[in-house]
Amino acid sequence: MNAPGDVKVTGSVALDGFDERAALFSDCRRFRYRLRRAWRPAARPLGWLMLNPSTADGENDDQTLASITRKAQRYGFGALEVANLYGLVATDPMYLVALGHSGRDVVGKASDDELREFLRLCPDIVLGWGNGPYRLQTADWHRRRMHEVLRSIASSGNRIYAIELTAAGMPRHPLYMRDDSIPFRVARDGEGPPKLRAASGYNIFRVPEEERRERV
Repeated sequence: MNAPGDVKVTGSVALDGFDERAALFSDCRRFRYRLRRAWRPAARPLGWLMLNPSTADGENDDQTLASITRKAQRYGFGALEVANLYGLVATDPMYLVALGHSGRDVVGKASDDELREFLRLCPDIVLGWGNGPYRLQTADWHRRRMHEVLRSIASSGNRIYAIELTAAGMPRHPLYMRDDSIPFRVARDGEGPPKLRAASGYNIFRVPEEERRERV
């Protein structure tokens, strides 16, 4: 298993009990913009915003999806939506890094439009893109992308959370976190290089379970 900041997920898993399965890809299927799973379709979804898509699509599940589904169900939500900093489908983050350093498009033409739709659908979003490989951490294009996405979130007023922050102030990937971990509110830490800090404010995950289920 890779270190939490260097997520490499391969293989698929089969999950049951979904009433809705959906994924939005580019025509070439090199980019996945959003993913949805619902077991109570009318419920408000919990948003998850991570680094880039792996193998999950409209029919197939992967280890990360299994992990965040268990967490979302435990938190009392009836659906989840997934978006990413980068739309590029890649099971190895070093592939993302290599293409990004070469100047190739790793975001995807429709990513920003679909990010806005994701923000509209999900008032509460758990961040989980991790540190990533060192060459990603130090890349100017990665810092710009994090800045753009955090600015979009701030403009839309969504509540953002992390299950844990790394020493670098990045939201740790949920695959490596216990299912009973409780997300906490976060905010951008200053105006320098993008990083996060713990923040105060309303926390849907601290609301009593019965009340939370009514709200979501």
